[in-house]
Amino acid sequence: MIKNLVFDFGGVIIRSSVQKAIGRFEEIGLKDAYSHFSSFVQQGIFGELEGGMISGDEFRMKLGEMCGKPITMEEAEYAWRGYYVSIDLDRLDYIMNLRAKGYKAYLMSNTNPFMMSWADSTDFTERHQPLSYYFDKLYLSYQIRLMKPSLEIYDYFLRDANASALECSFIDDGLANVISAEHRGFFTINPENGADWRPQLTDLLQKNGAYPL
Repeated sequence: MIKNLVFDFGGVIIRSSVQKAIGRFEEIGLKDAYSHFSSFVQQGIFGELEGGMISGDEFRMKLGEMCGKPITMEEAEYAWRGYYVSIDLDRLDYIMNLRAKGYKAYLMSNTNPFMMSWADSTDFTERHQPLSYYFDKLYLSYQIRLMKPSLEIYDYFLRDANASALECSFIDDGLANVISAEHRGFFTINPENGADWRPQLTDLLQKNGAYPL
């Protein structure tokens, strides 16, 4: 029976746009920015940042070398935040309602300190509540040094949360991430970026949930 709900960030909690982010990196001086980006797993220094191998300041300096000019932390954050398009507060309320019924809610994201300096602050929504307000715990790639779709990140979560995969649902817009979660035995939902996943999750919990909706 499902007791734990695991959500992706970009594409699930927020609607995201890799093209908008690419545009912002080009705006601050990175030529051929598109060659460094993927919708789900970043490459080069972008992957090193999200994998926790380099700090935000080291990323900024390396980005400056690629751009041929110094890049400030503010410019780097501006570019990264290009990923953000919009957020549906009703979905955050839905998560809070499920937590009130007894479910545990977690966030598992390939992300970086630039995105989280905004998302996990009072600037995240008009309600001035940070991302962590809505979840029992955040599993952020740059902090735990593990990234989806590696099986290790799911194993890490299960150990840390003291959970069984058969008690977990996993919602992610990345098909490779969902396939990895299925290999570990999670119930999964694979919505399109920005799509409303609530009907699917409600149906799943009505059939397999540990607590009544």
